[in-house]
Amino acid sequence: MRVLDATTGKLISDIAVSQPGPLCARNDAVFVLSDKRIMRIDPASNTISELASIPFSTSYGMTCDADGDLYLSNLTSHQIHVF
Repeated sequence: MRVLDATTGKLISDIAVSQPGPLCARNDAVFVLSDKRIMRIDPASNTISELASIPFSTSYGMTCDADGDLYLSNLTSHQIHVF
């Protein structure tokens, strides 16, 4: 994942993410599905940490809400998982 300056578009840093999938962003972090794990990326400190492991590999999309909840869809079971 590349972190860019919003004003100049210049590259600030690169953050390695293994097999990136769906993602969503809030003011304080970016969340990405990677290898059946939801990872939290803090662009300010360039740190990445595991938020949760998921038992399925058929995720279709992910979104965040203003309260900080993450919603991850499971394509096979037609369910939405909340984290």
